Amino acid sequence: MRLGFISHTDYSHKLTRTPFGEITNAINLRNTLEMGGVELSKILDVYELFGIHDLQGEDVKLLDEMQKMNQELAKNTDDIVEDFNNALTARFLENVERGALSNEDTVFYYLTPPHYLYAMLGTGLHKKYPVLSRCYCYHSSIFDDTLCNNVAYNKSTLCLSQSLLGVLECLKKDMPFWKTGYLPCIAPEESNFVDTMHSDDRAKEKAVYLNKVAEDMGKSAFYDEKMFVIGYPARFLRCKNVEFLIEAGYQLQKKYPNVVIVLKGDHCPYWDYGVFYNHKLSQILKSVQNEKWFLWDKNFTPYPDVLKIFSLFDLCTFLSGSEMASNTILELLSLGVPTIVPKATDYPYLYEGMVEYVEAGPMIQGVVNFMQPRLDSLLEKIESLIINEEKRKELGKRARSIALQRFNAEKTRKRMPLFVKAAHSIFYGNSDAGEYKKKLQELLYQDIEEYGLKDAFDKFCTH
Repeated sequence: MRLGFISHTDYSHKLTRTPFGEITNAINLRNTLEMGGVELSKILDVYELFGIHDLQGEDVKLLDEMQKMNQELAKNTDDIVEDFNNALTARFLENVERGALSNEDTVFYYLTPPHYLYAMLGTGLHKKYPVLSRCYCYHSSIFDDTLCNNVAYNKSTLCLSQSLLGVLECLKKDMPFWKTGYLPCIAPEESNFVDTMHSDDRAKEKAVYLNKVAEDMGKSAFYDEKMFVIGYPARFLRCKNVEFLIEAGYQLQKKYPNVVIVLKGDHCPYWDYGVFYNHKLSQILKSVQNEKWFLWDKNFTPYPDVLKIFSLFDLCTFLSGSEMASNTILELLSLGVPTIVPKATDYPYLYEGMVEYVEAGPMIQGVVNFMQPRLDSLLEKIESLIINEEKRKELGKRARSIALQRFNAEKTRKRMPLFVKAAHSIFYGNSDAGEYKKKLQELLYQDIEEYGLKDAFDKFCTH
């Protein structure tokens, strides 16, 4: 059986990190499966199939236009999925056929945001082949309800999610138990270098890194080995809440002059996540540009090299209040970096005992619904970890130990072949399709129990 793996990447067998989180997720999953002996006969790339070869510069803007186009299409009827025949989709379908993936044993796996999945299913490919789609889940919104659940995901043979709440969202939309499944995030095996990293060497590397970032920003300030680094590794979108850490920085530097905040991410002001917010954030970033306690690393760092940078953070805040099951959080935990996250999404279920939680406010409605951290709670958690070195060390040590056990790659390696075989059998109506549906349903029950989601399951699902 062959797995046509459409994964957003065309970097052969090289592990790479891109500016797009979902692309990195796909790369990590693909490589984990390959290294575990799961046979992938053909690895295709979503952007490659659309004829987009580079993920920088003008091509990023092209992807943005593609996203806006699909959002507009999503506002119309479901029939558009059948009739969708613009130039991009035609190019995609042509390249799929050219890929010689016409064998009936092929199973396609889509790891892509729903607006791209929507476009790809518009080719009718899901009628020819079994399709595994990954539920790219955020908090429910009008956009999600009309597009993801009612159109794109229900047309797939199986719908997988790296978020357990994503699985529950599918069930809430009356998706059958057997149709959805949990595909765990993977703790990076490349994180093992931290076990042999000496504290003195780490301190020296940290100072070198800080001064390099400062130099790139045109700053003359000097940073020594005693600086306490609070990292922020995420894109600057509205739902990521970076402005809360910047505000915390203003207040912390009055009391802790050796604290420096390092943003490791990029600002995409042309993305349609709120024009007013993007303008406001641009002003905030400009206002702190010359502050000694503020550094912004704008350099693109390939994976797994970026893990080395993350390991230099004394403390990390990941404040996104929208996405589920972030791979970035798992990377930080696997490195033993003390991490603060909002008490939101499914962080409390997946990372219990591994992170410090910040209280979150009410849900903010939008294209992507999200929650914001409370600033007073954020400051309290950061301060408690700044002044208590023993607490930091214990938190980091415990986080690494649990993360490597709970999110080990072998769990995903064992599941993917089951999902592939089940999708193939169910799609073609084989005699063992019923047995596969039973196995998938039993696996889902096990996950709900293991990750403490029984109450949420009972509350939201009446199946």
